[in-house]
Amino acid sequence: MLCRIYLGSCRRQNPKKCDLAKTIELLRLGLELVRPLAEMPNDEQAESFIKTKAERHEVKLGDLMMPLRVAITGSRVSPPLFGSLRILGTECSQARVRRALEKLNGWLLLEKRDNLVKR
Repeated sequence: MLCRIYLGSCRRQNPKKCDLAKTIELLRLGLELVRPLAEMPNDEQAESFIKTKAERHEVKLGDLMMPLRVAITGSRVSPPLFGSLRILGTECSQARVRRALEKLNGWLLLEKRDNLVKR
């Protein structure tokens, strides 16, 4: 579940079959990958790098890329992710991911609180 944070509007989105906690976990991994991806000279190297990371962490590539794409671009449908990272640069991209994580963590707290109240 992600937001269009940097645009000011907020809409929850999540990768298929991923709950809020799993989406946060995937986005934390994505945050670690922003710098190397933004510094890759071309999309082929970036794609190879992120595929290797997804395999190493035993997650589907699409499930890893979708939260990162939404955090960076604000949309599930967007310009190419790797090019967007290079254009925005590491600092701006990391800031967008951190803002998304802050929002998601806030939703997770609300979700946990609501579950306690229902009991």
